[in-house]
Amino acid sequence: MSRNQPNEDKLLESCLKGSPSHQAQLYYRYKGLVMGICLRYGGNVPDAEDIYQEAYARIFANLKQVREESRLPGWIRKVTVSTAINYLQKQRKHQFQVVTDYSTSPPEVTEQFTVEEQIEQKQLMQWVQELPAGSRVVFNMYVIEGYSHKEIGQRLQISELNSRSQLSRARKLLKEKIALHSFNRSDYKSNGQSFR
Repeated sequence: MSRNQPNEDKLLESCLKGSPSHQAQLYYRYKGLVMGICLRYGGNVPDAEDIYQEAYARIFANLKQVREESRLPGWIRKVTVSTAINYLQKQRKHQFQVVTDYSTSPPEVTEQFTVEEQIEQKQLMQWVQELPAGSRVVFNMYVIEGYSHKEIGQRLQISELNSRSQLSRARKLLKEKIALHSFNRSDYKSNGQSFR
């Protein structure tokens, strides 16, 4: 941390006192975190930018709620996720449709989601953004944010079963993209070409 950047304690304290320069530092310190969340939930740049603006408005309006400076990054994440979900609900950008009939038993979503080869984070982020809106929101909440299906159901006003089916659908679609990516890479290598 440079001399010109205050630690979290001083930064929060100065922001609460209304210091524009410290508010700008808070903004710049966390803009990557906030935009990453906005892109994951929004699915496209225009929606992500709208969520981003709303998130920062809520962050600065409610900054006094932060009790411990060490919790600031987690609190900012929570506010941003909540803002994104509220935005999508207002815009009706997510459609939660039961994608499979699981009337007899819930879908199995406990399998490991692993990839033998490395996939660039940027590529994976793009694939998550391309998921259908309902599946994308549930995937983000469950896999990235750590919500349970019960919490997701309550927050999105859907059943736990629907949350599970949306997650199952998201994982299936991502696995298909990964498999296609792996196939294309191996096909590319077998033609004697290289990625480097």
